[in-house]
Amino acid sequence: MNYEGIVSVMTILVLAAVSVERILEVLKKVMETSGFFGLKIWQRRFDITPKLENSGENLAPPPETAEGNPGTLVVITAGKLPDPEKIVLRFFLQLIGAIVGTVLCFTGKMGVFTLLKTPLGTSLAATYADYVLTGILIGAGTEPIHTLIRFLEAKRELSRNERSVPVQEVELAPEVESTAKRMIDIDYLGGVNPDKLISRKRSQNPDTILLHHTGMQQTLPFENLVQIFEARGFETGFHAVIDHEGHCHAFCRWDGVGQHTAAVDANSLGLAFSGNFETDAAKAGSNADGRLGSTIPTDAQLATGAKVVALWSLLYSIEIPGKLKTHHEIYDAGVTTCPGSNFPLQRFTALISECLTEWAASPKAKGELADFGLKKYLFV
Repeated sequence: MNYEGIVSVMTILVLAAVSVERILEVLKKVMETSGFFGLKIWQRRFDITPKLENSGENLAPPPETAEGNPGTLVVITAGKLPDPEKIVLRFFLQLIGAIVGTVLCFTGKMGVFTLLKTPLGTSLAATYADYVLTGILIGAGTEPIHTLIRFLEAKRELSRNERSVPVQEVELAPEVESTAKRMIDIDYLGGVNPDKLISRKRSQNPDTILLHHTGMQQTLPFENLVQIFEARGFETGFHAVIDHEGHCHAFCRWDGVGQHTAAVDANSLGLAFSGNFETDAAKAGSNADGRLGSTIPTDAQLATGAKVVALWSLLYSIEIPGKLKTHHEIYDAGVTTCPGSNFPLQRFTALISECLTEWAASPKAKGELADFGLKKYLFV
């Protein structure tokens, strides 16, 4: 995300923090007016009433020491004791601020990492953690956020100064530049809930890849897609989903049986592209009017999807294009049009071939493939 985008996110956080500050100011006035809801009770319960200790003024001088040095009277001056009411009031205001900030984040689905497009993860727990951390930040008031903005401004100014220094550019050879863009950068840790798949493990590794569209809004967050599948009673789902920005989200374990194409679930991998690419208005649930987003996958989706298929073909020795099928091909009786009549299958297959060719010529890609093959939840 660029600087302007980050500042926009910080502005949202500042506005939320200002709201929390106003709430706390009102609450503070109420507490001070009412005697902080019975501070004396808290003092008695937790024994926080200040105690005056003897500061040494009335102590007799100690006797001479064995070395013959006379004892010295040290007078300790009593310092100023902290006001317990202010201490407790400050604690409760900070606690309430964090709670109010967290409630605002959960209500508005506002997480700083998600807004900055660097989410903590794809799980529900990661989303909630983002909300809580953002709520604590907002509850602390505007000063911490202003500090972050000042830091970003300083970094931006430093970056500008660095760019003003002439730097000799090194032009990469075409083959090196192309290889650098085609490295295997697919994240996989076993899907959303890798430990949940014990009852749906494969008996053999997959030999077919099925292409799908989700049939839903193209910009629907992956977390919401998972929730929809769970609400429908699916234990698993697609093996991977490519969102509209080209990010690959592993759904269920690749060594497990998915739930995407019943007739071939047992021996196939399901790859879904977010969106709906059916443009025939006569077909049920079509996206002819574009209400569900673009009627074709984005370039980023196709590029990442090609990498995923290429990776699967190498991991499991799946023949491409022979063993690359669409959902519609399996149900040729007209049960489904998935992944849509407008899905650019020929272009997508060409991208897969490019990946396989370039990876075969790249020692770096071969090394990454070998490392990827050591991951858990891949093979039977």
